[in-house]
Amino acid sequence: MNEYEEFEETYSQQEIDFLSLGKSYYENEKYEDSIDIFLDLIKLNPDNYEGWHYLGMSYVQIEKYKKAIGFLLKAIEYNPEEELNWYWLGYSYYNDEQYQEAIESLLKAVELNPDNEYNCYELGRSYCNNEQYKEAIESLLKAVELNPNNEYNWYELGRSYYDNEQYQAAIESFLKAVELNPDDEYNWYGLGRAYCDNEQYQEAIESLLKVVELNPNNEYNWYELGRSYDYDKQYKEAIESFLKAVKLNPNNDMNLNALGKSYYKNKQYKESIELSLKAIELNPDSDDNWNLLGNSYCENKQYKKSIECLLKAVELNPNSKYNWNSIGYSYYKIGEYNKAVESFIKSSQLKADDFETWYWLGNSYIGLKDYYNASKSYEKGIEIKPDNCEMLNNYGVALANLDRIEEAKIYFEKALEIDSNYKLAKDNINNLDSFDIDSLIISEE
Repeated sequence: MNEYEEFEETYSQQEIDFLSLGKSYYENEKYEDSIDIFLDLIKLNPDNYEGWHYLGMSYVQIEKYKKAIGFLLKAIEYNPEEELNWYWLGYSYYNDEQYQEAIESLLKAVELNPDNEYNCYELGRSYCNNEQYKEAIESLLKAVELNPNNEYNWYELGRSYYDNEQYQAAIESFLKAVELNPDDEYNWYGLGRAYCDNEQYQEAIESLLKVVELNPNNEYNWYELGRSYDYDKQYKEAIESFLKAVKLNPNNDMNLNALGKSYYKNKQYKESIELSLKAIELNPDSDDNWNLLGNSYCENKQYKKSIECLLKAVELNPNSKYNWNSIGYSYYKIGEYNKAVESFIKSSQLKADDFETWYWLGNSYIGLKDYYNASKSYEKGIEIKPDNCEMLNNYGVALANLDRIEEAKIYFEKALEIDSNYKLAKDNINNLDSFDIDSLIISEE
């Protein structure tokens, strides 16, 4: 008895011959040939389910997902209880970036066979790309339960935890993937990123050094290594890594921006200006590029250019507290305190718990000799960081100018309790004791 004997009463001999030849081509990975045969088969008999089924799967194999979707939907019309049709339909929707449709198809596959790890795996990936991270995690936990020895299950679980900002859980999943396959750069890459965002920078660096060892020709590997060095305040090493990323792709403004930021943090402002200008040339619609250029000009004492750039950043993204803080600081540096106040107030409206905003808003009010509003700004900052010496000192200055001398002295002393060597607070106490209010000094760091 041959494998097609069961079809002899349903299909003609010609259909059986087509089916035999087409399946042979498919099994030997000759997908274009299998498509030709199965197209002839459904032309001969449009009701031949096998023809629609194999056409869909063949188109999947050559990555023509839109066509695959059409044929698999037709196959499902004839046989809605076939798990493989729903699986490959979901897979095709996923690769065509139709994630909601992928989810619906794969839910049906899981319903038909809940013990197939691949159904759970593809469902989890689809949920993840559809930004439904909790559902993704649930599906992928089922996949690793069904097969804990499949690195891809652990990798995708780690990716879902990472995107859901559950970095410790992501680390544990990626570690398992690395254990199963230590030669896969993506496992190490996922692990490194998770360590970095979990503020475990040394572990991130070690993981990402392994990534660039496995594949030194991927710009993103060098970018993530540079990011980890940057967050660990190893700016020279960050610069070296970002230079590698830029060399691999000099037309990616993200690489240029990241390199510019590391130069900026390393106080190499001319270099950060040069990189920012190149980044803007590639992407003039990025407020982050304009922000970096403006900040670099400011630190290079080119305040007019700084403000021009930061006004552009604000125009592009008026909802960024970073842009308003930056332009506020530039206005502050040139003594335009009213404009600085307006900028920092805007920043505070966007993010009320940002310490830097209240600090510089208070300082700007001091510049206007508006000590009442300065004191109120510093109070907001102290709520956020009660142990910051600079904020405590500046609050003391505001209080003293409001003739609240004893309270002012208390805050200078609090600053000294935190840092007994804090010179500004020492000097300000001496000035208070000498009734020399005009000589009180605020921190501007």
